Amino acid sequence: MTVWSRLSSRFSLWHIMQVIGLGLLIVVFITTIILVRNSTAAPYTDKTITFTARLRSASGGVVPDGLYNLRFSIYGQESGGSALWSETYIDTNGASDGQDFRVQVTNGYLSVRLGSQTAFGTSINWGDNLWLTMSVGDRSQTTPDWDSEMTPRIQLTATPYALNSSAVGGKTADELVQLGQGKQTDSSNNSSVFIDKTGSGNLVQLQASGNDMFTINNSGNITLGGGSDKSIAMGKVSEGAGNSLTISAGTGSDSGGDLILQGGNATNINGDAGNVQIDTGTGNNGSIALGSENATTITLGNSGSTTTVQGDLHISNIDSAEAGELVIGGNNATSINLGQDTSVDGSVTVKKDSDVALQVQNTSGDSVLNVDTQNNRITLGKTDDIATLLVLDTKTGESDPTGTNGAMYYNQSLAKFRCYEDNAWRDCITPLPVSVLAQTDTTTDSLTPVDVEDMTFELAANTKYYYKFIIIHEADSNTAGVGFGVTTPENVTMNNWCVNTTAITSTTANPSLGSYCGVGDADAVAGTNSNSFTSTMEGYIQTGNQTGNLKLRMKSGTASENVTTKEKSFGMLQIVQ
Repeated sequence: MTVWSRLSSRFSLWHIMQVIGLGLLIVVFITTIILVRNSTAAPYTDKTITFTARLRSASGGVVPDGLYNLRFSIYGQESGGSALWSETYIDTNGASDGQDFRVQVTNGYLSVRLGSQTAFGTSINWGDNLWLTMSVGDRSQTTPDWDSEMTPRIQLTATPYALNSSAVGGKTADELVQLGQGKQTDSSNNSSVFIDKTGSGNLVQLQASGNDMFTINNSGNITLGGGSDKSIAMGKVSEGAGNSLTISAGTGSDSGGDLILQGGNATNINGDAGNVQIDTGTGNNGSIALGSENATTITLGNSGSTTTVQGDLHISNIDSAEAGELVIGGNNATSINLGQDTSVDGSVTVKKDSDVALQVQNTSGDSVLNVDTQNNRITLGKTDDIATLLVLDTKTGESDPTGTNGAMYYNQSLAKFRCYEDNAWRDCITPLPVSVLAQTDTTTDSLTPVDVEDMTFELAANTKYYYKFIIIHEADSNTAGVGFGVTTPENVTMNNWCVNTTAITSTTANPSLGSYCGVGDADAVAGTNSNSFTSTMEGYIQTGNQTGNLKLRMKSGTASENVTTKEKSFGMLQIVQ
């Protein structure tokens, strides 16, 4: 058996593989070259592996010369599993010219550059154990039928040159600064990063997409640049109490250096300078102290600047026992702005002999509330097409609060405005009376009461009503009397008055009748509408904690004698304070 190899390879594969399929016995003597480079780790762009083999027939003879379809795969295990990488060498155009990537076999020998058709990518970790295998396809097809992979797989091994791949210039990976490789431990007594810059370039220059993000120049100046606003977090911890951060200017034997916080300068001659903002974190109890220990003088602004204080301002040397009256803008100030939220603990007196003693404006400068102490007026909004709302306090419970004459609030449970008048709470707005009208006649000859069509009112709970029914009625004979009554919700208090009748039947004696005016007191006359009678039934009802209906009912005074309540009869219901 003849061995053919290339000793200049960086990775070497040596194996004999036998494949039964497609009528071929394939004996492969393999040597590969991968990413060949010298030991100084000079830049190199070739990312392929040179693979060489020889094919023989099942009888041991050399296979015919020609183009062959081949497929290669790399696995992370000796058998089984999924391929980490694979590529094929086929004729993708068939009979057409071009795109023929089949492998030329001459005298049985073949040579390919693995990775030339499909890049290896990041799925392969070349530091792991890897195995290579190959399949041969049917030569007569553009889309070949593939033989099974050759077994056993061939394990990739390192060549002498590759043994130095973990060192650069003789230095091991542990002696180099790693980028993007996770945590690196430095157990030496030397500085972890020590660079003595002797040229004129920057000490550090970090970029993102070609834009400088962080620079330390040769003079030691630090610049955060490029893109949007930048921030620096120093002395930061993820949990527990944060670390203190002290920034001080340089110290000297004669005097200390000045600490200057300065906003950026505009490059445009007419541009504005940047602002300087000193603030605390978003948590509670943060504070800013100016000169709290050693400062002899604190100067805010200059003669041409404006000092604005938003939020709480506590100045004990101004507001002290010796200060007396504190006057702000007593002589020359045209306006005084008291920040966003101003809290006043104690009495506030606004006195001015004009129509604008106190005014609240919206963001457009329009008056929302105006107090005119000269004309004794308080005005909401102004005359325009935008309504300014006066919203009263809303109480969710039904009971009224302790009142004082002139008070007013909205009761959500009752859905009413309540006013305190003459030492008592009343509904501020009394609803208008409602009425019903009988659209058809209602006739009965029964001694049991029936509802009169269209003569029904809905009653709310805990409300007092006055009601009145004007009833037009007649009967088929002079002897047939007619009786009227009403039904109500349970737990009501009521008084009824019946006109043209002489009695009220007790609801206790006959609950089915409800409150009922007597029968036979207004004899109906048989005949036409001209002989109809008109009766009136009215009264007061105080409902309890239940809702329900107030219904007019009727019955005949004589069994089998028809009595009729005529259309055009009507009723009225009014809420009573």
